[in-house]
Amino acid sequence: MPSDPFQSGDDGWVIGDIEVPNMKKINVYYFYSLAREMNRFHRLPPDTEWLDVVIGATMLKRQLTPLVEKSEPVAIHTCLPEAQSLLAGLEGLIESKVAIIPIQLADVQNAAYKFETTLETELRDLETYFVLPIGIYSTTALLTKAEEMFGENKELLPAITVKQIQEAGKCLAFSLGSAAAFHLFAALESVLRVYYDVLSNGARPPANPSMGAYIGELSELPKVNNKLLAALRQVKDLHRNPTIHFETLLSSGEALTLVGMIHSAIATTLQVVSKLPSKTAR
Repeated sequence: MPSDPFQSGDDGWVIGDIEVPNMKKINVYYFYSLAREMNRFHRLPPDTEWLDVVIGATMLKRQLTPLVEKSEPVAIHTCLPEAQSLLAGLEGLIESKVAIIPIQLADVQNAAYKFETTLETELRDLETYFVLPIGIYSTTALLTKAEEMFGENKELLPAITVKQIQEAGKCLAFSLGSAAAFHLFAALESVLRVYYDVLSNGARPPANPSMGAYIGELSELPKVNNKLLAALRQVKDLHRNPTIHFETLLSSGEALTLVGMIHSAIATTLQVVSKLPSKTAR
């Protein structure tokens, strides 16, 4: 909630950018604040003192301005003419240097009623949805910072791995289990490919770029961490191979289980890498 209860914040009714195409986060509190100021303005009696009218008009203008100035990100257009007309009336009241006669206040209040009517119609048709959290992960966390689940080791994540994890988070947020699985497996495979040189102490990478080939080559090398091999084999044999079949469709719950497995395998890889030389993520 904004620190000033009469302000909706610099972002107005659309909060920042979420890196999902054609998607914006709506500041629901903004509309509550706008409705509160509209109600206060409507209730001003005809004989209201000049200063009280100016204060009421100023507070309503402050709430209404973001809707007019930031109308492009979301398709609210039908009520814009009425909003602009109301803003002009409010500015006239605010700039008045003499006592405001009742008819002036009534005209602007009437403009407010017209705006409210068109806004009601527009908001009723606005495509607004609530996305439930997936497990312990909030929708915002999945959409904006899925890689944060790796804590301090996230700095070791290769750039391509971060991208795959972020895409998996977006898919999981919208219950696209199979799509999330695809990106999760890709994230693990990218970690293996990028860090194979470090894990194998400079061995030549396998000609076959598959996950199985990389695990096979690692298992033949001396002094390879057995815990790491066990985690990788578990993901490949119990999850990846059955899941990639074209007839398999994962639910969000199954994908969430997979998140835990992939997280464990990647975290184990990063722990091993963090103790070896030449560990900078690429």
